[in-house]
Amino acid sequence: MRVRASLLLVFNFFSSCSPSMQQSFIPFDPCDAHRLTTPANARQTMLVLSSWLTSLLVVCFFISAPGTALADDAAAKKADDKQPIAETMDDINTVIADMASKLEGKRTFSIGKKIATSPKMYIKNSLWYDYSAGYALSKTDRKNGTVTLTLLYKDNEKILEAYRNRSLLEKLNKKELASLQEAERIINELIHPGMTEMEIARTLHDYMVKHYSYNLTSGGEATTMLLTNQGVCEAYSRVYHLLTKMAGLEAHTVVGVAGGPHAWNMVRVDGEWYHVDVTWDDCVSPKETRESDAIDISRRYFLINDIEMRKDHKWRISSLPNSQVKNASYFRKIKRLYSSYPALWKAVDAAARSKQPFFEGYMQAFISKDIFLHRFEKACEQYASFKNIVGWSGPEEKAGVVSFQFDYSDATVKKPREQKPQLVHETIDSAKDWFSEQSMQLLEKMNLNEEMIEEIKSKGNEVLQKGTEVIQSLF
Repeated sequence: MRVRASLLLVFNFFSSCSPSMQQSFIPFDPCDAHRLTTPANARQTMLVLSSWLTSLLVVCFFISAPGTALADDAAAKKADDKQPIAETMDDINTVIADMASKLEGKRTFSIGKKIATSPKMYIKNSLWYDYSAGYALSKTDRKNGTVTLTLLYKDNEKILEAYRNRSLLEKLNKKELASLQEAERIINELIHPGMTEMEIARTLHDYMVKHYSYNLTSGGEATTMLLTNQGVCEAYSRVYHLLTKMAGLEAHTVVGVAGGPHAWNMVRVDGEWYHVDVTWDDCVSPKETRESDAIDISRRYFLINDIEMRKDHKWRISSLPNSQVKNASYFRKIKRLYSSYPALWKAVDAAARSKQPFFEGYMQAFISKDIFLHRFEKACEQYASFKNIVGWSGPEEKAGVVSFQFDYSDATVKKPREQKPQLVHETIDSAKDWFSEQSMQLLEKMNLNEEMIEEIKSKGNEVLQKGTEVIQSLF
């Protein structure tokens, strides 16, 4: 700005000067100087001089403009870099969410004194797992009050952000691009205007139970499950997280323990947070349901609260929202909440008469398994349709979900068998891996020769095999 003002002053100066003064300030080529020194050319001299100064002013403007623009851009960037100081856990989650929206791999940001005392604890308990498979945290710069966070994004997060912002498509590999197309197909096919949030959450849950299957060898990537329909709990949670968010719902991924390391989801429906474990519902649902168009599949772990979930799931992420809704919220909504055995038996009888392959409801007066079995045996004598029940499951005690599986292939009376969640193979394989690893570490410390090691390993495998057969026979 000062350069432009100076040029304007020079222009005004020459405009007000006498011809003689103007001549002394003409910096033209010396070869042409004699043309400007005669009185006859004074008027021409003023016109040429004014034209020259005007041209110089325009040139200087365009020369100075880019520099000024760059300076302005730098100032703006510097202002953008001055992000709010992360003082709380919510601030940390906001920073991580903003990084994820751009698939930004690394960021240095300011932190408050409270967080600076233990940044690792805050990051560990944040919602980083919603977006990233892992993270790295640099040493805190206490002088400047900053910390540097690096995120390794999950495949489902990359797909989600590319779905929201097409400019990020270039960051996806071929497998992720193909998975994005598959996810879009599912959303376009299943989700329609006017659906309630509960309907959206249930539709996506049911689709996954019907079309996907648990496979320990398929891994936990969302891309694998979307393209091959197989995966482990991590894959289920990633895909459900992706699809619910693409459909416009709020969702989180939860990691914890449920008989072993496990992953599931939380989803917000009608302003309330609920737990959803698609993996366990898939393992409980009968195969006949998955292969048919039956509406009734297991929703035992669909839209349940913290208290119900903590019966067999454990987690410690403090940033996750609390779920304090009433027990059996979903079964209340679909009117399958029973406070007496007669009411439950009538509902089961109606399901059997309409040839449903599967029935599920919430029993508030379960009390104990022994009492349930006694009442169930009496009901089998009363209701002829109960002869088609080939499997059932229920809680160990108190209230909980009770389900029944039917078979209409013949009219012979079958003895109903209690059904267990089909996660036995996962537990067995995990035990095998742990046993093998621990055994090898122990054998290496004993300094035995190779022949003895092989003999011990052979005996150990025999024991594992017999144990596996015994466990499988129980189910």
